Amino acid sequence: MSKSLWLVSNSTILLGSSVGYLVLSFLIWEKLNGFSNIVWFNLFVFVGICGASLLLSLIGRFIPLKLILAGGIGLQMLTYYLVWSGSLDVTVIAIIYAAGLGLQFSAMPEVGAAVYRQGDTSKSRARSELIRNLVSITSPLIVWGVNSSIGYQQSMIIWILVLAVALLCLLPVHIEVEKVSAAGISLLAKYFQDKQSRSALHSMF
Repeated sequence: MSKSLWLVSNSTILLGSSVGYLVLSFLIWEKLNGFSNIVWFNLFVFVGICGASLLLSLIGRFIPLKLILAGGIGLQMLTYYLVWSGSLDVTVIAIIYAAGLGLQFSAMPEVGAAVYRQGDTSKSRARSELIRNLVSITSPLIVWGVNSSIGYQQSMIIWILVLAVALLCLLPVHIEVEKVSAAGISLLAKYFQDKQSRSALHSMF
């Protein structure tokens, strides 16, 4: 198993969580009245992530990895709905969201270890991670767009496009993460070693 696939798996989880966190911050600003709630939200997110990570380190060996990841994503999606509906205090919402992030972050090393042990270099792993994180990234955007200036119709168009991309990822197209990573590394190495390549590239800008 290549470490490049492990890196793709974990970095997509981080990307999805970061974009979701940013959108959720805007939602809190808009729905829960201002800056003070943003401060409290960030404070309790930190506490919640630490608590979820600690709890998972104690009982994680008894829980299937897929269940941990599904629980983390579910809590994250639940948070968007709670903020949108305005049915709970920002402190409770922050703890729920942080627990979801903590579960996902804590499971990331285990995801990499499991893939490494199984020797899974197939395209299905990369596709499943991509699809899961496309949904994770775009779901809060859709929720936000339904109740903002974007509008419901435009939000549904975006959502349909995302689903179309996800379906394309399911097609039997051979994805070789190792070759892509190796090509990128070799290009970077050539760039730093070859002065002519650097000057030619810089002259284009």
